[in-house]
Amino acid sequence: MIGLMLGRLTGPTPGEPRLLAVQAQEGTLLLRFDQRATVEAGQIEGALALRVRAAGAATEGRMRLDGQPLRWRVENRDGQLWITLLSTRHLGGSWDSEEKDGDWVLRVHPQLR
Repeated sequence: MIGLMLGRLTGPTPGEPRLLAVQAQEGTLLLRFDQRATVEAGQIEGALALRVRAAGAATEGRMRLDGQPLRWRVENRDGQLWITLLSTRHLGGSWDSEEKDGDWVLRVHPQLR
């Protein structure tokens, strides 16, 4: 019973977007959410960073972009998800999204500069 009460206090609020899965695919990072979320993107010291107003678990991984290694990380900060992509070269990029199979998919397209 106490665990249930703590879960309600610390868990996501009802109606808040939730990250379901992250997958690196052909130079693109795919993030699947249960509903549309607000996204802000920018660059921080040569890294590509996105801030998404959603809940979800922290995770990280690696992929290759034009033969170069690239690391990505999803972190919880201040009740939001921070998605950071980092390479040995400066990164730029773009993002787009679509509704797919009842979920919302955010696609991040990093580009080496």
